[in-house]
Amino acid sequence: MTLEMIWSDDHDEIKLNFYDPNDTARERRIIVSSLDALKHVTLDDLIPEKADLEEYFPERPLAGVFKSPEIESKPGSAFSVIKSKPSPALLYLLLKNDTFGSDSSAKDVENSINKIMTGDRWTDKDKKELLAAKSQIGVPGLFLALRHGHTEAVKPFLAAILSSNLSREDKKKLLAAKHQNDGLPGLLIALEMGHTKAVMTFVETIRSSNLAPEDKKELLAAKTQDDTPGFFIALQNGHTETVKGFIKAISSSKLSLIEKDKKELLAAKDQEGAPGVYMALKG
Repeated sequence: MTLEMIWSDDHDEIKLNFYDPNDTARERRIIVSSLDALKHVTLDDLIPEKADLEEYFPERPLAGVFKSPEIESKPGSAFSVIKSKPSPALLYLLLKNDTFGSDSSAKDVENSINKIMTGDRWTDKDKKELLAAKSQIGVPGLFLALRHGHTEAVKPFLAAILSSNLSREDKKKLLAAKHQNDGLPGLLIALEMGHTKAVMTFVETIRSSNLAPEDKKELLAAKTQDDTPGFFIALQNGHTETVKGFIKAISSSKLSLIEKDKKELLAAKDQEGAPGVYMALKG
């Protein structure tokens, strides 16, 4: 998001231009009569849609306050940022709408998140909550990005998780991005829907990461609660291009998995031991 303030000595009024990367079709403009009137501008004025406002700021944190319309001579002289808990709701919307990292405003969010993840200013609990980026009903933002095939949003978000200083288990849980109701991983849904580019981005990112081989195997298997692999479902649904890309990535010599694990991932056997290719041929 960006908020631009335009003011000059020739006019009393002050113009505000507000841009929301999740609402690219329009830019909101507000004109106030004076600096005193500016002090009364609220989030409700900038984002009048109540549903969006509650999603962006579920706890209604105050982002900052104007102190002067002058150009800053030093940090904080014109605009003072009030520190608050990071909002996962905004990150959820960026992932859902495929705008994470897509333009200058969203890129700023991505850069800020990367700084938070590698620093020690926020607690691990707050970092995990931010990267989970869950909706009001608990759906992880990465799950939706994979479900809708939002490749451009998936790639930098995976990088943010992997570069964080969170624990091995926390990273694995965030990367799995399981649905809160049925426990289905995000990669499984992308395989089921045949989103080849999103699947390949996920596989290649995990493949080239410094995760432990057993964690890579678990994430790439992307199993249901009854132990059915995501690749099994892609084969069953006849997603030819997705299947070809998955096989190529798993077979790559750069993937730090032992041959036994590679064969297991490609066999993609269900809970009854039937391999995915059998189901594809049967179908």
